[in-house]
Amino acid sequence: MVKKANGKWRMCTDYTNLNKLCPKDPYPLPNIDRLVDSVSRFEFLSFMDAYSAYNQIKMHPDDEEKTAFITDDGAFCYKVMLFGLKNAGVTYQRLMDKIFKDVMGKDVEVYVDDMVAKSRGGEDHCGALGQVFEVLRKHQLRLNSEKCSFGVQAGRFLGFMLTERGIEANPDKCRAVINMKSPENVKEVQQLMGRVIALSRFISKASEVATPILDTLKKERNFAWTPNCEEAFLRLEAILATPPILVRPELGQPLHLYISVTYAAISSVLIQEREMEQCPRRMPGPYSRLGSIEKLAPRLKNQPKDDQPLHSQQRRFPLYVGACGDAPQIPLKSFHRLLGQLVKEYGQVGSRLPTKEYWKSLQKPLVEEKAQQQQEVQ
Repeated sequence: MVKKANGKWRMCTDYTNLNKLCPKDPYPLPNIDRLVDSVSRFEFLSFMDAYSAYNQIKMHPDDEEKTAFITDDGAFCYKVMLFGLKNAGVTYQRLMDKIFKDVMGKDVEVYVDDMVAKSRGGEDHCGALGQVFEVLRKHQLRLNSEKCSFGVQAGRFLGFMLTERGIEANPDKCRAVINMKSPENVKEVQQLMGRVIALSRFISKASEVATPILDTLKKERNFAWTPNCEEAFLRLEAILATPPILVRPELGQPLHLYISVTYAAISSVLIQEREMEQCPRRMPGPYSRLGSIEKLAPRLKNQPKDDQPLHSQQRRFPLYVGACGDAPQIPLKSFHRLLGQLVKEYGQVGSRLPTKEYWKSLQKPLVEEKAQQQQEVQ
């Protein structure tokens, strides 16, 4: 018997041998990221959960005896599909895809026994719920009222927090990592990395940051929690203390793919440029005589204090700074190098905004500069 989150008990039967003999059903489950993206940023959401979902599907009479289990009172078998069978999940998903085929992907999204009705207006939402209830009533399926919420603006779906603002990390999962103590053995490292992987969408360069921790799992090494591992662990905790909010791309607008490559990992992020915040600042007399690069440096120095809400999301979206007029649009990493003597004063800002991408207008000059440097070395 296993205690469920609501305090009730679930009887579990070991069907390991039966599952080994049962052919795998290749029916695909929906992509979780696609479902989460398609549900985010809607004004009205209704989250529904089926009541003992698997038990609402009857077993074929010829297969009932295969589910037999022994108790002190004798042998019994199931007449309904039960939790623990190899193909139970995909069997239920196939049923959902079949009965909701007319509204799936439009007003309703379904992942096994989790359903979400979505809309941008109240009247439309009532219509979407009406369609869901009609389908459920027609096929005699029941919902778990304790796990349903209707007409809300935020809720949890497949481990994510969905709001009108976008996709947010589950606070409980973030706290589970933040409250963990430093792992002392391989099993605890595996538990940590399992939690980190579940939140990897919200961690910029997750593989790169976690490389020292992942190295402890290599079989040819004895377990050792090094200072580098502790530093990586603290970085993960810091990132998850203020995770970014992800947004669904706007259709018809260009997407930019940014890639970061290191010796141990490759990271990428899809970015859609949009106006986030205006930060005007008038240049006093002495500053007006400086060059474009020197003018941008004081703006960067004050950025963490002036634009703290914006900087809280930099770990997911690299921030680019460009100047008006004839000044070159240089990303901060290149800008950081070109500062020269100003690096000591403003280098901290440059290091907080990681990127290895360049604006197209600077690609040729940078290549020529690199070639010239190589010739000087030779």
